[in-house]
Amino acid sequence: MSESSKWTVLDDRRPSNAALMFWAHAFSIFALPTLLGVLWFLLPESLGVSSRLLITVLTAMVLVVLLVAYLVAIRRRRMTSTFVSERLGVLRVGRRVVHFSDIDRARLLVSTIGAERCVQLELSSQEHRLRASVILRDYDGRARPTSTAALVGRIIEESAIELPVSRGDPQGNFTRYNYPENITKADALAMALNPPLPGDPLPVLPRL
Repeated sequence: MSESSKWTVLDDRRPSNAALMFWAHAFSIFALPTLLGVLWFLLPESLGVSSRLLITVLTAMVLVVLLVAYLVAIRRRRMTSTFVSERLGVLRVGRRVVHFSDIDRARLLVSTIGAERCVQLELSSQEHRLRASVILRDYDGRARPTSTAALVGRIIEESAIELPVSRGDPQGNFTRYNYPENITKADALAMALNPPLPGDPLPVLPRL
């Protein structure tokens, strides 16, 4: 493989499974028993207790399998790996490849579970319909390696990131409210090089 064709995974760490486990537990504790209880009473008594119990158990197993498959599919879709060629100055996600200069949007994505917070930076190209996400700090408070931070910093420095504006607000006076997750190039660079610690303020509006 030639030097120019080498690709580096932008962030090969996967986020904690805490979010998926939270929803799986919530479904198992609250929704699943309710659905099975309703099913039990809807089944005709003429089937007998053993038949009703068998149908209920089989239904529970099918629902659990579907839930697990759904969560896994969501996780895989969200975590499509992003590859970078530093020499060529391009990003690749799936089959889409763009130059660093084609990146024109940056969003700060924040998810919380109790007191724990996961912060991700999403870089995108509107023209090429490409989105690449990198974890700034995960639920366990871990940040990326310094080498990854430097690489993300280079991508942002060579990008054309700017805040979006709506047709009804061409001056961008209400951009902060119309696009609450979008951040400026300067903020994106600061977040990438110095990932916010848990509890640190973020340059985005908090979710209501």
